[in-house]
Amino acid sequence: YVGGLLSNAEAEQLEQKLRGYRDSTSTEIAVVIVKSVQPYDISEYAFKLGKQWGVGSKKNNGVVLLWAPGDRKIFIATG
Repeated sequence: YVGGLLSNAEAEQLEQKLRGYRDSTSTEIAVVIVKSVQPYDISEYAFKLGKQWGVGSKKNNGVVLLWAPGDRKIFIATG
């Protein structure tokens, strides 16, 4: 789900590019778009997602880019 901000084709294109980047560098990047993270703090939300999903857990080289347009916030969590 991309919050209606990307078409299915755009989301698939992004997914393919992120997979290709992961495969060539071993760095995992997750782009997450949610309407709102309320009542949570966006940084807390991003780090929890990264941990739950295991983004970069094998080599501690993951990135979660979280965009909450309803809150007008973006956060990048590394780990």
